[in-house]
Amino acid sequence: MELQPSAAALAAVILTLIYSPTAEPDDVRLVDGSGRCDGAVEVFYDGEWTRVNGHDWTRIEAAVVCRELDCGSAVTATWRNSESEESGFFVDCKGSESVLSDCSLMGVSGSFPHAVSGCSDSVRLVDGAGRCSGRLEVKPHQSWTTVCEAGFDWQEAEVVCRELGCGPPLILQGAFFGEGKLPFGAKEFQCKGTENHLLNCSTSDREKNIYTSGKAVGLTCSEVRLVDGRGLCAGTVEVFHYGDWRRVRRAGWSRRESAVVCRQLDCGSAVAAKAREPEGDKQGVFTFCDGSESAVSECRISNYSGPSADVVSTCSESVRLVDGAGLCSGRLEVNSHQSWTTVCEAGFDWQDAEVVCRELDCGTPLTLQGALFGEGKLPFGTKEFQCKGTENRLLNCSTSDREENTCTGGKAVGLTCSGPDDVRLVEAGSRCAGTVEMFYSGEWRKVNGYDWSLNKTGLVCRQLGCGSAVAATRREPEKNLPEWDPQPDCKGSETALRECSIDLMSYPRDRISVICSDSVSSTIINIKLLVFFVMLFLMLIICLSIFLIFKTRGCFFIRNTPGAVQKVSLQSRAEEQQNVEREAQEKLPIEQVEQELDS
Repeated sequence: MELQPSAAALAAVILTLIYSPTAEPDDVRLVDGSGRCDGAVEVFYDGEWTRVNGHDWTRIEAAVVCRELDCGSAVTATWRNSESEESGFFVDCKGSESVLSDCSLMGVSGSFPHAVSGCSDSVRLVDGAGRCSGRLEVKPHQSWTTVCEAGFDWQEAEVVCRELGCGPPLILQGAFFGEGKLPFGAKEFQCKGTENHLLNCSTSDREKNIYTSGKAVGLTCSEVRLVDGRGLCAGTVEVFHYGDWRRVRRAGWSRRESAVVCRQLDCGSAVAAKAREPEGDKQGVFTFCDGSESAVSECRISNYSGPSADVVSTCSESVRLVDGAGLCSGRLEVNSHQSWTTVCEAGFDWQDAEVVCRELDCGTPLTLQGALFGEGKLPFGTKEFQCKGTENRLLNCSTSDREENTCTGGKAVGLTCSGPDDVRLVEAGSRCAGTVEMFYSGEWRKVNGYDWSLNKTGLVCRQLGCGSAVAATRREPEKNLPEWDPQPDCKGSETALRECSIDLMSYPRDRISVICSDSVSSTIINIKLLVFFVMLFLMLIICLSIFLIFKTRGCFFIRNTPGAVQKVSLQSRAEEQQNVEREAQEKLPIEQVEQELDS
């Protein structure tokens, strides 16, 4: 079993950092097992063999060991208790490394569990998605050969899947994963279907010239499934783990993790992901994916212990967006008759795009452009969609036969949707500032601010179209708290908060308030406008005051020709006028006397 060390054992581990850039093991081996491809993992360092810490040892690390030893695929990754005091290594691999020394290595000392790996030794599936699918290769005599499809039937496939620790076979098809470069084997396997190893089956010499190109065995074994739902592409997630189907148990489950399940099942894009109360006491497993994996076996898997929740995934089944940024953008592909095809841009309009975004639960269309996300390798479909824009599924729309030669390079539909409206900021009177809420499990819930970061704030701001992150503050939660809060667990590569894993936390409880740059920009603009209007108002008050002062004192202004201004008293002007009239009256009698004398 792939169990993790107990808390007591972990507490006993004393970590002493002895790692340096040159402190890398020169070799690796498996000991105390059934052969060179099974046993406890040891690395050769500084002249001696040392054990590897089994804490968090998974098939990802085991696959690197099996690859380095040329021992086929990783079948088991476990740990073995040890109470002795010793020095060793803690190893953390991504899975793509060719040798263990390429992984992250840290020296440890004290009492720790020993990592144990079991490899398939003589059988492997290569160039597929994960360890349970690919082109079949066997090693009967110290060299690997490709298995020919001729004579290889379902019984042989069952033996291979069992030997690799995978579920029953799903697909058996020649050249499905290419031809490879190895020669074909000269033997034909004749299994009963009950054997545990392919090389234990009877064989016969193969007839010459019957294995040609296109005949290499391509095999896919089951590894994950969705049960208790509507069809193969929706339901509770189960993985085949050490000979049994076990439910995935997580406190939170995201669309990004669901995308790995949908991708492996060839069920399109992830539409929904949620956690629910576990049913029964069936043993489960914890699965940790970052969303980029092609199969669940590339995620970290460990045995379940303690209370948690079952996880449910819903896939789009017949529509997907690929090679885009996030779950709601990419090149449009459709599965109409058990095979995926690329959709041609010609005749695909905004109404068709609205249906696709709605079907994927991705909001509304933002951009629609040919070849924006490349052309891909799939053929173009022969149908042209004619949607009204109100349909819930693209395949429910009317179609017509496409004219020939209308789809050439640069014509694959590239679509970006807005994304679902599942995040908002409240209690601040602005859509770009406030307390963070998520729409989770059918209702709006305040996000738990424990372990919140500015990176998560940036995701919220970008998702809301509010620019970049400015600030984030924690505060005490409200009274009458719900039983749990959603807490996003983000890796850093997400494009929206919904793509993070969502854990459900009941303690500790914090609330998080964020401020985005658009909120600050709008605030600055509002302040500038306020200052402008205040200044304008003050200028009007000043001008009105000056006018009233001059009017009260009886002053006005006269502009002379040179442009000077002369101030004249209205009262003086009136007196001058009176003087003129008085002089005129005084002159009148004198003029009358002069006229009488003249006469």
